[in-house]
Amino acid sequence: MPGTEIRLALDAIPMEGMKEGAAGDETVLFVRDASGVRAFQAKCPHLGAPLAKGEICGGRLYCHWHKAAFALTDGSLEEPPALDALTRYPVRIEGADAVAILTPEPAPTRSAGATVASVLVVGSGAAAVARIKTLRREGYRGRITMVGREAHPPYDRTKLSKQFLAKPTPPERVLIEPDFAQVNAVERITGEVVRVDPVRRDITLADGRTMTADAILVATGSRAVAPELPGQDVPVTELGGVFTLRNQGDKRLDYGGHTKGFDRVVLQSDPAALDFIAYYATGNWVTAACSNGRKKAFTAFLHLLGLGRLPAAAEIEAGADLPALACEAA
Repeated sequence: MPGTEIRLALDAIPMEGMKEGAAGDETVLFVRDASGVRAFQAKCPHLGAPLAKGEICGGRLYCHWHKAAFALTDGSLEEPPALDALTRYPVRIEGADAVAILTPEPAPTRSAGATVASVLVVGSGAAAVARIKTLRREGYRGRITMVGREAHPPYDRTKLSKQFLAKPTPPERVLIEPDFAQVNAVERITGEVVRVDPVRRDITLADGRTMTADAILVATGSRAVAPELPGQDVPVTELGGVFTLRNQGDKRLDYGGHTKGFDRVVLQSDPAALDFIAYYATGNWVTAACSNGRKKAFTAFLHLLGLGRLPAAAEIEAGADLPALACEAA
């Protein structure tokens, strides 16, 4: 609530360190160094991780979840996947206490001295979004066009392997912003870029269209690696039942998310060597697995699960050769 004050003893804030303070449901992160005490929002703007559990290094505050980095001087964004700076609050010192006032300080305004009137961003994933957000945050006011194969608004891919798998999640919950294009004044073009000419500063789309800009940023990202099973000469994604998790529209497996609700965890290989697969079982039914290490059995598990031919938990526990079974089923 604006105007709320949060008080914390100076002795509780370690020098060159940080400490979270609270007043009711409100929280704030106090940071202390030789220049004084500052206060920022207590949660990472990416996914809400408590920043007090992060690390301070080299004048930066790092979130412990996905390693987003913020400048200790003013909370400005230094590294993604966060796309916004930390909200900063004014602090006063009263005797032996630091007092933060939860009225956000104005965000610094910047005006980029850009000589280009238009920017064309090739790609519509995380790298492209980060570039666009950075341009606007740094004060660029020119025309920005984003060209990519995905037609839906930009979303946070880190959520696809977590909330989106663990339970039914509305697609809008993974969006970076409800209306990314309007908020960031971006023209969206859906299409596949097949040629980039850096000299002429233009691109060509698969349908023959061409587009020109003063500057072109190529941010096409990467694709998931699809390994091959022993005895097969094609990626597992071409055998059926296995899907990569990259796009919001990709198919997803029946994944439990964690051990809650399962009877037991069946292990194969050597946990002491940190190279194993854990299968989550309820009764004699395996519904999920996780792999620590690049083991062929994990890929085989996904293939067999997709085909509905996964062995019973007891067979896996007895040492079933999943790669061999996957080859037979292919």
